[in-house]
Amino acid sequence: MVDFGLPEMVQATFYAMLLNEAIEFGVVRGFMAEGVKSALVGLRWSSFKACISRVDCELREAQLR
Repeated sequence: MVDFGLPEMVQATFYAMLLNEAIEFGVVRGFMAEGVKSALVGLRWSSFKACISRVDCELREAQLR
C-alpha cells in the first residue's frame, strides 16, 4: 500500500463522498456548502460532522428517493 502521508485518507474519502452526495441532492448548498468544504479540507472532523448532522434527516430522505 502506498503511504500518502495522510493517515486519515479513508475517513477523508468517505466524508468527501458524503459531502458530494449532500450537494448533489441539494441538501447542502451556498454558504453552508463552503463551510463544510472548508472543514473537510482542513481535516476538522468535528466541525464537518456537526454540519452534516444538521441535515442528516434531509440527506437520508433524499437518498431514499
